[in-house]
Amino acid sequence: ARLGFRDNGCAQLKAHPFFKAINWGRLEAGLVPPPFVPDPRRVYAKDLGDVGAFSTVKGVELDAGDAALCDAFASGTVPIPWQEELIE
Repeated sequence: ARLGFRDNGCAQLKAHPFFKAINWGRLEAGLVPPPFVPDPRRVYAKDLGDVGAFSTVKGVELDAGDAALCDAFASGTVPIPWQEELIE
């Protein structure tokens, strides 16, 4: 199961030993910088081909309507490949 998915959600994630050094209150208040800021132009997948493979495996084909939906959310903060994953 994914952390933060069930029951008490974020509390489970925040309590995980990996995040022990993070002061969540100060982070949420904007008083400290986040430990990691993802590059919106980068895909954080093992292989860029893996991202595209999701559509093929599930038999989903993106069409012009899907592209329009991605364009509507293209704020520069969410990478297009991730948006395409979200459509599925």
